[in-house]
Amino acid sequence: HCDCSAKPFLSSVFISKSLCAGQRCEQDDYPELDWDEEKGECVCRRNPCSHIEGVVHSCPDSRFPILRYREEDPETAGGEPKKICECVARLDHARHMEMVNEL
Repeated sequence: HCDCSAKPFLSSVFISKSLCAGQRCEQDDYPELDWDEEKGECVCRRNPCSHIEGVVHSCPDSRFPILRYREEDPETAGGEPKKICECVARLDHARHMEMVNEL
């Protein structure tokens, strides 16, 4: 079951469709739908970008409203991965289909 939200977000298709079908995270502080292996249940988590190294990240540009977290490999062996927060565009199904058809 898919539905719409007033707030744009990214989520794992597998988690949203298979593990946590029909569930949503409505709280602003815990917007990320995730699967808790230990509990064996769906949970709402904070976006990791909500507080990294004392910095709160946000996406004020309406063209890039989705806050996405990712990690890059450490610069040195045994080092910590580089934590990256970035603002990305809303997914546009029509534009995606145009790009697929161009291939």
